[in-house]
Order: sequence, then structure tokens, then C-alpha cells
Amino acid sequence: MKVIYTPGGLKIRLDPDRVERVLGSAKDQIDMANAYLDIELWAGFPNALSTICTIVTAAATHSLIWTFVAFVFSFGAANAFQQFTYSRILNLIFPSFLGGWIIALPASVATVVYLYFSDSLLAGLAQLGIVVANWLRYTDMMLFIFMPIRLTIRALTGVNLGDIEIAFIRILSLQAQRVGIQLD
Repeated sequence: MKVIYTPGGLKIRLDPDRVERVLGSAKDQIDMANAYLDIELWAGFPNALSTICTIVTAAATHSLIWTFVAFVFSFGAANAFQQFTYSRILNLIFPSFLGGWIIALPASVATVVYLYFSDSLLAGLAQLGIVVANWLRYTDMMLFIFMPIRLTIRALTGVNLGDIEIAFIRILSLQAQRVGIQLD
């Protein structure tokens, strides 16, 4: 099977020739560079959401355990959500804005300082470690832990495409709809 690679190296398991045929005359009106950027950002949705949840939980609870629980739960929930849908709004809010390193890293450092003065340095350092690991995409190893859950959900629902492929199809459909074209 042929695949599509985005400029960032993300692999989309769709045949480029079939995608070209479906797009047809709409291909010239669809911004593929923007579609590739959107899908690359969407791939980081679990990282971005778990980054924000980890920072907020650490600051609110001052607890190392609840910080880790929030990270694992939010990463898993975002990954499960990502399996079946694409949300442009969530993609703009989390991977593009709040979960991006330019916002999350300073917020995380500020949280460490706040927790240091609140005598909860361990929770602060843990959330900083999680934020940095998310930023460097080391936490993508968590996807292996959630793989049996994802595969079970896909088997029960009969969905045979992966999350990246479903999102890419949705992104292309949304772009075509903006210019008044309905894709098959």
C-alpha cells in the first residue's frame, strides 16, 4: 500500500492516487500544506491536552500522585477521543495554542516556582518533567499502553481506519466544504 508522508514525517496510510481521484477538481482549491499542518498538530492532541491537565492538576492539588493520575487519564481520554473524530476547535485550542511549548513551558516553570513556595516542589518537578517529555514527544510511548484499548474499540465499532487517516479525511472534507464542494 502506498502512503502519504507529511513534511514533518507523519505517515498517513492512504493511497495518494486514490486521494487524488477523490479530490478531483477540488485539489486546486484545497490547501494541502494547511491540511498537513493540521494533521501533524492533531497527532499531538493527547500530548497537548495532558500537558495542560497536568499543569492545572499539580497547581490545584499540590499532589504528586494526582499529577500523575491526571496525566495518564487525560492522555488516555484524548487518545480515545482522537480515534474517532477530528475537532478543528480542539486542534486550535490545545496543540496550536495552550499545549504548544511557547505557552506550556513558561506556565510549567511558573507552576514549579509556585509549588516550590507552597512546599510542594516534588509535584512541581513532576509536572515539569511531564511537560518537557510531552514537548519532546517521549510520552508517545504511552500509546503502546493504550493500544489494546484502541484496537478493542475499533473492533467493536467496525472502524478499520486509524485515527490519523480518519482525521486527514475529515480535514480534507472540511476544506472542500469551505469552497462549496462535497467530496465522496
